[in-house]
Amino acid sequence: MEAKGLSVAGRRVLDLGCGLGGYTEALRERGAWVVAADLSARTLAELDSTPPRVCADALALPFADDAFDLAFCASLIEHVADGPALLRGVLRVVRAGGYGYVSFPPFYSPRGGHQFAPYHLLGERVATWLYLRTRARRTPAWQRSIVAEGGSYSRAYHGFGLHRVTIAAARRWAVHAGWEVVSLSTRFSPVNTARWPVIGEFLTWHAEFLLRKPP
Repeated sequence: MEAKGLSVAGRRVLDLGCGLGGYTEALRERGAWVVAADLSARTLAELDSTPPRVCADALALPFADDAFDLAFCASLIEHVADGPALLRGVLRVVRAGGYGYVSFPPFYSPRGGHQFAPYHLLGERVATWLYLRTRARRTPAWQRSIVAEGGSYSRAYHGFGLHRVTIAAARRWAVHAGWEVVSLSTRFSPVNTARWPVIGEFLTWHAEFLLRKPP
């Protein structure tokens, strides 16, 4: 975001899907006032006690309208069952003229399957079966149950699910929700493959959108 001229210093920032708080701390170090929100109360309990912490469902945000200057959503949207609803909800809690940051590995990219990569392109049943057979010693019980139930990405990733989010879909959802797309770029790469139609879905390791709520 800083590379795009957006400073977070002095801004009210929602770190939605904060996980273990790595981005929360990075934002605070840059002068932002941050609220760390996550679906997992256990994860939030492990965070530093300094930033405000809220256990919340990303699809039912317990915040007032226009509460934040920026909503930061890194590697979240692919774990939410309703991406369009997520972007509408985030738009509501960001003030007019404020920003949204959304990043994720496109599903058909090399890392789009998260722990199932590269098997995820073979379908749910095959991917979960291969994952467990090739990495069985490191497989916790919650992942073993996936195969017993027939294999499903929606029950994967610590129970938060994994959904097929593409760059094209995310852009469409953002625009329909009412966001302006300020920029679309590729993280960890000097070449912006995220802007390449079709082929970018396969070559982009991690796409990032900078969105703006119209004044």
